[in-house]
Amino acid sequence: MKRFLAVLLLIVLPMCCFTLSACDNKYSSRYNATSMSKSVGFDFSSASYQLTFGKFNGVLSFKLTNKSGSEATLFYSITLGDGSAKVYYDYADEKVELIDLSSQKVADSQLAKIPARAKVYIIIESDGDCFNGKFYFDMQW
Repeated sequence: MKRFLAVLLLIVLPMCCFTLSACDNKYSSRYNATSMSKSVGFDFSSASYQLTFGKFNGVLSFKLTNKSGSEATLFYSITLGDGSAKVYYDYADEKVELIDLSSQKVADSQLAKIPARAKVYIIIESDGDCFNGKFYFDMQW
């Protein structure tokens, strides 16, 4: 009986650890970066994410959650010194391009009508090395 319990624990325990450590982010990040800093903020009326880097190559994803019971607006401000990247968003199980930073290096706009309690995934994909980037996203409700 003890041997059976030991074998059962050896099988069940790793499976439990794996499922409990699963991420809530449905997009994965894989990148190389230098001089990178990230900050996340949350208060009663907004959630924000700020990213700056000297050099970036790869894919970075994160999520912002509309924790209110009403629609929210996603404000963003992006500058890219050199290189090419695309920024996508997803809140309705569809990855949609937000901006292409290959020709336009500065963006300052908003995306309205984020549903209540929605999780918005932001995906930044570079096309090779990008330099001197500043990305700021602020969801306000």
